Amino acid sequence: MYKCLECGLKFEEPKIYTEDCSPARSLEYGFIQGYKGCPACEGDYVEICECDNCQEWFEKSMLTMTKKGCLCEKCLEEEEE
Repeated sequence: MYKCLECGLKFEEPKIYTEDCSPARSLEYGFIQGYKGCPACEGDYVEICECDNCQEWFEKSMLTMTKKGCLCEKCLEEEEE
């Protein structure tokens, strides 16, 4: 899953967009640049995952892999107590 940093939309796959970056006076195409973005607003996004304990969604980098699955910081602290 992914979450848009602009509009907050959660989505399965980013959309691929293309932009023609050819010089204005050029009759040839070929400077087509592709990028991925939010399907709703073309914004930047981050990968998110669900905590296996509390089922809340977090940025993937905020979760810790344990024997019981991926846990958020709060659930990890509770597990250690």
